[in-house]
Amino acid sequence: MDLDFIDHEEVVSTDDLPAPPPLTTAPPSAHVSAFFQSDCISTALQNDPSLHRSALSCLTASKSTGTVTAYSRELRRIEEFCSARSLPYPHLTTETLAQYILHLDSSDTSFSIIASVKPAVDFLCRTMDVGSLFTPCLSLILDGARRRASRRKPPVKKAAQLLASDISLVLDKFFLPHIDSPHLIHLVRLRTILRIVLVYHTACRFDCYRRLRACHLELQGPNIYVHFPSAKNDQHHQGRRSAIVASPSVYCPVRIITSCFSVLGLRFGSAAADPSFLNFQARKTPQRLVPIFSRSLSYSEATANLRSLLAASGVHVPVTDKSVKMLSVTSAFASGASCESVMHLGRWRTPSIPLHYKLNSDSFKETVSAIVPAFTATSQ
Repeated sequence: MDLDFIDHEEVVSTDDLPAPPPLTTAPPSAHVSAFFQSDCISTALQNDPSLHRSALSCLTASKSTGTVTAYSRELRRIEEFCSARSLPYPHLTTETLAQYILHLDSSDTSFSIIASVKPAVDFLCRTMDVGSLFTPCLSLILDGARRRASRRKPPVKKAAQLLASDISLVLDKFFLPHIDSPHLIHLVRLRTILRIVLVYHTACRFDCYRRLRACHLELQGPNIYVHFPSAKNDQHHQGRRSAIVASPSVYCPVRIITSCFSVLGLRFGSAAADPSFLNFQARKTPQRLVPIFSRSLSYSEATANLRSLLAASGVHVPVTDKSVKMLSVTSAFASGASCESVMHLGRWRTPSIPLHYKLNSDSFKETVSAIVPAFTATSQ
């Protein structure tokens, strides 16, 4: 994308941020019917029919929306398989599941689909208030199918590496020369720089960032606090709070963020109740680009913006927005932060997540290798 001239409108329906579904949004009817037919729930509702809505809400909220959606897709595939062969559904049997798993294996089905079978079926069994159908033999078949599928899938690759010096180049060329007049910065570049700085200093997922609104950022003294309204890694606590600390550096994140807010007319704090998305879309008019704060930008468009901005700075790397988060985690570890501290930075609950995002360079491998003591000569 040419950052100096956008020949299309970004505002399209596929880029709209969907509103969070209400708690009464039901999974597919097969699970819901099974759930209400279970002895536990049916007895409770017979005693008090007014609890029907509450029961449905609890079922829907028992898992995150994304998890229920993934389970629903897999259960629809199982239902179609059973329907084509006149097999019972949703009252599955171990024999039916064995036939289904072997069918997936013989069809060279992808690893992601085979891996979703057990959690989806276990979810269905729980809604029916029955135990797991995965006997030792069936589990063995599923493990073998997963292993065979994993050999077929392409190797997992991390996002392309982004260096801290690459971001410095971007800020040196497009932001710092206009630090006292940020209104001169191109709107798309300004939006991209704001996203880079916030993602780098909070290690947040893109999906979390695209839901951030101006009111979720709060100035407290010299620092900024970010209130994430939702997060995949923290679905039971309505988001987490992250701090962005001011620094004397010319790349002070607080100064960059407040400058962006100022030129965009955004207001900090919940008291202001500014609902503007930070990852806003833009519309091209005959005179200029106009921000559309009520709609959030898609991942593909955001990635294209980031790559174009880096290319304009002389950095030609096929990065994604995840590259910025990986740089954040790797930099934190390189500065001496403990794994627990980096877990807190990214609002993660297990140490495996920050270790997943950490990039291990050749120099790091050399440093680790040097820790191993050399052999010592024995005395003659």
